[in-house]
This record gives sequence, C-alpha cells and structure tokens, in this order.
Amino acid sequence: MVSGCDRKSEPPPAGIPPLPGSPPPGRSSELAHPPTGHPGLPTGHPPIDQPIVGEMPQKIDPGAPLAGKLLLADAVKDHVAKGDVIFLVARQDDGSEKGSIVAVRKLTAGDWPQPFQLDGRDAMSAGTKFEGKLVVTARVDKDGDAISKQPGDVLGVTHTEAGRSNVQLVLDTVAK
Repeated sequence: MVSGCDRKSEPPPAGIPPLPGSPPPGRSSELAHPPTGHPGLPTGHPPIDQPIVGEMPQKIDPGAPLAGKLLLADAVKDHVAKGDVIFLVARQDDGSEKGSIVAVRKLTAGDWPQPFQLDGRDAMSAGTKFEGKLVVTARVDKDGDAISKQPGDVLGVTHTEAGRSNVQLVLDTVAK
C-alpha cells in the first residue's frame, strides 16, 4: 500500500514571481516601487514615486566654446550629399590625433560652409573639461554609424584650442 499526503497542492503560478513592493495582480495602476523615503535609498536621492520631468542633472563644464565653419574641398564634393551624417570629434591634442575624446557632436550635411560649435555640453561624460589644445576631426559618414569608418567617408582635421571662434575645418580626404 502506498501512503502519502492526502492534501492537494496547486501547481506554482507560471512566470516570474513579483518583486517585493509590487502591486497585487490586477492592480497595475498602483506604484510598483517603494514610496519616497524608502530606507534603501541614499540621502538626497530624488523621489521614486514621481515621474522625472526635464533633463537629468549632471555636472557640465561648458568651458570656452569652440566655433567655426566646416568647409568642403572641391575635390570631394561629389562624395557628400545633403542629409549625410557628419561626426565632429574634439580630442585632447597629445600630438597623435588619438588623444582622449573631449566632445562629440552629430551634425547633418547641408549647405557649405557649414557652421559648428562644440563645448562642454557635447562631452562624452559629465565632468570632462573642455579646455586646452584640441585636435578636431570631421567625418561625413555614409552609413551614419559613429563606430564604423568605411571607404567613401570624407574626412577633415584641424589643430586648435578651446575658446576659438573662427576655426575653419576643411573636409578634403576620401577614406580608402
């Protein structure tokens, strides 16, 4: 004779169990987060039971803006069309053109010459100082992907300093 428990059990519910503090099933309109002042939050943490409005605060060093014009050399005009993506990158000038990235801006090709401006708001990470000697490169990127560099992209480079307002960067080379 086989003996066992005569108590019937229900199978476990399907899916992932709810997180602590989640509303009961069917009450999804309630907040699924602990209320403001939750003991696990650090002091000064913004309320988590209210939507975030506006931009996230970050420390930005605007530095002295760098401004000028992108110029397109006659020899490469056939390789650039209105609407092409342009990546403008400022790096620390360490003599190698491979210094640390200070700022990046994505532009759209339009009429030439094309004005540009870079400052601390274009920094890759908060707290980056926009100052000193810079190598600024511009690349008309045919596939619009900042990472890939492909034959047919049009390039230009100049050495300058933060705070200059009359920089002229000539795009004059077609990548092979």
